[in-house]
This record gives sequence, C-alpha cells and structure tokens, in this order.
Amino acid sequence: MSRKIKIIFNPASRGGKSIKIKDEAIILLDKQEFEYDIIETTKPLEAINMASDAKNEGYDMVVALGGDGTVHEVANGAIKTNIPLGIIPAGSGNDFSKAIGLDGSLEQSIDTLANGNISNISTVKIGDRYSINVADAGLGADVAKLSMTTLRWLKGSIKYTLLMIRKLMTHKPYKCVIKVDGEAIEVDLNILAVGFGQSFGSGMLILPDARYSDERMTIAIIKNAARFTILRLFPKIFSGKHVNYKKYVTMLKGKKLEIIPKSRDINIEADGEVIDNSIKIFEVASHNLQVSIPRNFKLDQKSLWNK
Repeated sequence: MSRKIKIIFNPASRGGKSIKIKDEAIILLDKQEFEYDIIETTKPLEAINMASDAKNEGYDMVVALGGDGTVHEVANGAIKTNIPLGIIPAGSGNDFSKAIGLDGSLEQSIDTLANGNISNISTVKIGDRYSINVADAGLGADVAKLSMTTLRWLKGSIKYTLLMIRKLMTHKPYKCVIKVDGEAIEVDLNILAVGFGQSFGSGMLILPDARYSDERMTIAIIKNAARFTILRLFPKIFSGKHVNYKKYVTMLKGKKLEIIPKSRDINIEADGEVIDNSIKIFEVASHNLQVSIPRNFKLDQKSLWNK
C-alpha cells in the first residue's frame, strides 16, 4: 500500500540506544514502497505538535520511533487531526506496542506500517491529554515523577522496582473519594490505575483483563494497604495475580472516573508521563485513535506481556 509517512524520532529513548535502532530501521524502510521522512525531537512535548501537523503536511500516517513516552506524545497529536498512528518500538518498556501485538522486532514493525490493519481504539481522556495505554494516580504516579530526576541512567522494570521500594519507605495512603459512573467509594488509596492497556512499568500487569475491544475502561484500585502489605503485593503485579487479593484490590469497569482528594493532592501520570493533576476526571474517548496493528492481531487478544 502506497503511503507517505512522517516518522517522529526521539534520540533520547532508551538512554540514546534508539539511535542504533533508527539506523537499522532505515535499511528496512528503504526496501518498502512508501515515502517517509524522519524528524527528530529536541525537547519534551514537541512530538505532539509534530504529529498534529502531519496531516496538513500531506502525510498519510504518523509514526512514533521511541519509547512509551514518545508514543504517548505522537498519539496525542494524531488524535487531534485523526491521522493513523504507527509505531517502531525503541524504548526500554514498550508497554503499548506489546499491547497491540508488536513483538519489538524491526521487521514486524515496519511490515505493519506497510501492510498492517488500521483499527480504531478507545483512549482515556484526562483534561486535554489522552492516555492510550494505562494512566494512574497515587503511588505509581509518585514513582513516575521521581523517575524524572532519579536513577535516570537505569531503565525498565528494574528502575521502576527500585524507585517503588524507595517511595514505599515514606508512602502514606491518599484519603479520597473515587466516583465510577456516579457510584462513590471512600478509600485510603495506594494506587489507582485505569485504561485499555494491560501493563505499565515495563510489563507489570496492573490491568490484566483490559482489552482494546472493550467499551469501558478497566480500573484497578489498590487501597487500605500498609507499606509492608504493598511490598508483598508488588511482585504479584508482574503476573497480574494481585487481582486475587480482594481485601486490598478492587477491579471495576467504567466510562467515567473522578478522584476527589480529602487530604492532600495526588499525582497523575499517563503512559509513564507525569501530567497536570488539576483535572482528576478520567473519561472514555470512544474509538478516537486510529492505529496500525499487525494483520494477525485482534483487539480482544492479550498483550505480549500477558502470557
């Protein structure tokens, strides 16, 4: 299929190792029949405008070449102008790309750009941003914020685990009311996760039953747990078995969720990116993102992390 593609490349992804991935990708891209241009980002959030400009510039698809943060920005730009999103994974986690059937190989990723199916998926709207994988509030978002300044040289689930343990040493639950489709519950919140993707933090299956074929977002509420209880629960998240600890973990489905803090403010992150926490309403944005997925992948399938 003949396409003109704008590839947005983040040279900082994977601690700079994405540059080698880009060079290897070019060899495979040149064998395809579509036209393409590669544009490099130079600062945070720049990829959003780069992606939203693509349609007016005459491109048929915009592609994120980077990690989950880059994909998040490019997707947000793609949503603005309804242009299809493609992905060449080049991060340390690649949670979203694995959720849509990309195994991380360049051959599969670039074949999907040329021959994949364009499918519409739903996302989670938080203010003026969209989470395409998993958004969370509380301890998980605290870890994401800490990661911006701490252990920056370390990547993936090892970094997330170390920072989680560090935050747990001083963690106090967030007293808040959570409303899901109008039904309110008051909790001492540890972690709240919401989305259509299944994993965050490089393969942690926080929402193992979420699917992009769902009409409602999946919600995980970890609450009323002391520090050492969370420490025991934490390893279970990698396999998704935390959902069996129903005293502390509540799993729900819904179209709208609101957090009302009762004590102190709460951090929010989307797809690994810390975002403005002044708006604490999460809403389903139905089928608002076009994304290129492998031909043999269906939206009701498990993530490649979820085996």
